[in-house]
Amino acid sequence: VGYLARSFFRPSGAHRILEILGKVALLDDTLDERERGFIQSFADSWGVDFSVDDLLAGGAAGGRDLVGLQQSVAGYLTSSPPDEQVRQLGDVLQALVSIDDDVSEDEALMITEIQGMFDAYLGESTASWAVVLVPQSDDQERAIQALVPGARPTDMRGGRAYLVGQHHSRDYAEVVGRGY
Repeated sequence: VGYLARSFFRPSGAHRILEILGKVALLDDTLDERERGFIQSFADSWGVDFSVDDLLAGGAAGGRDLVGLQQSVAGYLTSSPPDEQVRQLGDVLQALVSIDDDVSEDEALMITEIQGMFDAYLGESTASWAVVLVPQSDDQERAIQALVPGARPTDMRGGRAYLVGQHHSRDYAEVVGRGY
């Protein structure tokens, strides 16, 4: 852990990275002491005033915030971090989910999605899966428009559909699609 923390120079988005680490650790609804120590070691190494307890108090508790985690990672990537930092973060996340010797289904699902996001950012992958909603009635069309503000219909193979998400792993796209 110490080596990873020191090799991962203090990034400009340190707080966002720590938030991502916290959300990943909470995916299984438990915060193991090893996970807590792992995350805190980065904050300490970077000289960042950060506490996992603050993350818990801020509403990150409750685990399984898959969409919130995906949005946090997307926000991190929009800050244009250096490629090497993104690669290192991928390694750090892998180490974090394995640290408690139990990788939950949600952790495995999100690590695959996040790694796909990182690969796309690094230009190493083009695979993606779309979540498309196809209304079967006017009521469903209105419901989609209410559920996904700003969604615009698109003509697709003989009908109207709404593209509501582009994702980097099939399993994650299926989870998001089932949510609709």
